[in-house]
Amino acid sequence: MNILPWHDMLGSAAAMGLRPAQFWEVSVAEWRALAGINPAMTKQDLHALQHAFPDQQELDYERNE
Repeated sequence: MNILPWHDMLGSAAAMGLRPAQFWEVSVAEWRALAGINPAMTKQDLHALQHAFPDQQELDYERNE
């Protein structure tokens, strides 16, 4: 018994233009995003990402103050 529908998922990946090797390198979270399974990002999600991964230019600016 398969937990995930690998055959269908691989077929969908091929339809998206991913080669099999690329498909197997994709994480489950990345696959869910590619397949449109994840809900849309909220404004709070965006701000959390911006805080966690600030632009390098902002970091350089803060160091020079």
